[in-house]
Amino acid sequence: MTTVAILTDVHMREDQQTAVTETLQTIRGRLEQEDPEHVFVLGDLIQDSDNSATDRDQIARVADLLDGVSVTYLLGNHDTVTLSRTEIADLLGQSTFRGSRDVAGTQFVYLDTQRSDHRVLGELGRDQREWLAETVQPGAVVLLHHPVGPFPIQENHWFWDAPARAFLGDQQATLDTICPAARATVSGHIHQTSAVRHRDVAHLSVNAISKEHPDRPVSGHWALLDLDRPLTAELFTGDAHRQTVRLASLEDIEHVTRGVE
Repeated sequence: MTTVAILTDVHMREDQQTAVTETLQTIRGRLEQEDPEHVFVLGDLIQDSDNSATDRDQIARVADLLDGVSVTYLLGNHDTVTLSRTEIADLLGQSTFRGSRDVAGTQFVYLDTQRSDHRVLGELGRDQREWLAETVQPGAVVLLHHPVGPFPIQENHWFWDAPARAFLGDQQATLDTICPAARATVSGHIHQTSAVRHRDVAHLSVNAISKEHPDRPVSGHWALLDLDRPLTAELFTGDAHRQTVRLASLEDIEHVTRGVE
């Protein structure tokens, strides 16, 4: 079985540092059992503290916990509040946060969605969309922090009243670029497990490792994509398998998995 692991919204922070660290260690243990070809972390490695030294330490902590793993990091809105992309790149040993990687014949295109002039809003912008149009291949899986799929957020604790902060600002233009060529998009940011098929593309939102909800400060959600069969997402909490989502079988505009207990 050829798999790729998806982690997102780690939110490493001082008040939950021990719990988040232990949860990442548990996830890493399961990753070593599952042996995915690659791991992608879809941003929000940290919860920004408004102190650059603290934020550097927290990003370094996440990188240390995943040291030795074949991993690519994306940026989220909390990662760039006090730190520049260059500083984060140096801490992670990764030169860019936009690119393309082939995994066992499947193209994974990862994007830098965080606007440089805002703490929360995401947008690709014209230059990155043009690059995406030239790069994306039929059957690609597109990875983002801010969602491009039209997920239902009416019951979302963080974004129910702020959809402009939940979704990519140039959502429709990005969909025009990748649909219907892409096989799927996978995103984080909204701290919600959801899947929908829209414009003949499957869209998966992976729930957060931490800050899923104020009542669940650390929950340990992550996903494993199975590339060998029609695209399937195996959903985990910590080291426990919770649910299987057959992304390739979704009907158009069908929403599934409002959450994983």
